[in-house]
Amino acid sequence: MKNAALFFLTIVVQIILNAQSGPVFTAKDVIDFGTIYSDLDSGVRHLEFTNTGNEPLVFHEVKSSCGCLVPYWPREPFPPGKSGVIKVKYNITRIGPINKTITITTNEIDSMHCEGYPIYKSHTVKVLGKVLSPPGPYIQSYQYNRIYFGSVYGDEDSGIRLYEVTNEGTKDLIFGEVTSTNQYLTAETPSVIKPNETGYVKIIYNMKKTGTFEANISIGTNQAINVFPLEFLTLDISVTGNILLK
Repeated sequence: MKNAALFFLTIVVQIILNAQSGPVFTAKDVIDFGTIYSDLDSGVRHLEFTNTGNEPLVFHEVKSSCGCLVPYWPREPFPPGKSGVIKVKYNITRIGPINKTITITTNEIDSMHCEGYPIYKSHTVKVLGKVLSPPGPYIQSYQYNRIYFGSVYGDEDSGIRLYEVTNEGTKDLIFGEVTSTNQYLTAETPSVIKPNETGYVKIIYNMKKTGTFEANISIGTNQAINVFPLEFLTLDISVTGNILLK
């Protein structure tokens, strides 16, 4: 009998809540990035929404299906009729299709739990698109921009280390000026690395200079990293070692 009464009460409460429309989150269910180029797009899009209800709208939580997609949402209540935006930022260094979701939970009451507390409504928004390699050279390095010579004897080591670079872009990768913070350290670059090919930067240290060293090599490239103003990538490599004397 008690269960039947509780069920009836729950139905009555739901009818009352439905009659009072409360806050209503109204927005599109898709954020479309379109087809974009990595490093030439901000990776930011906005989802516009409006509270079409008759009570203030509050966001409880906005969750992403992937750490590569970060949502930012308003913390303040939105009165009836007011519009706003939810911002999402995607990690556009991830080449390939975008097929993610964000889940938006508000103070809209979806139903009532049998124990009497409200269950809040969630809205799922798809995030779609495709990220291409930039229309030009694009460096993908398989090392962490660091070369370690180790502790070696100067007369037993060539003084040469190789730094691997892959061009995942659509045009030839061309290297520019090489600068070093150490007069005993330099680098030789390939004349060109074709699209989807791998090449090696030759890091050269004068092994007659004994002792520990820590230096940086900077190498200019023709990879654009910004359009306005136009800027190009400089490949920075940290080089350390300890040259021993017998």
